[in-house]
Amino acid sequence: MAITANTGGIQAFGPGGDDTSFLDESNGALPPARLFADVGFAVLTGGSGSDQLFARYCGGCHNG
Repeated sequence: MAITANTGGIQAFGPGGDDTSFLDESNGALPPARLFADVGFAVLTGGSGSDQLFARYCGGCHNG
C-alpha cells in the first residue's frame, strides 16, 4: 500500500485531449510530483512541494 512515508515521488500522465490533473493535499502534504499533459487544453495544478508540470499546451498551469 502506497503511503506518503514510503513514496518517493508521484508521476501522472494525461493523454491527448483536455486533461485536468491536480494534487489533493487535503489529508496532508504529498511527495514531489511530475504531472504531464499531451496536446490539448490542459489544467495542471501542483501541490505545496517542488512539483514539475509539463504540457505541450497548458491553458491553466498552476504550481502551489
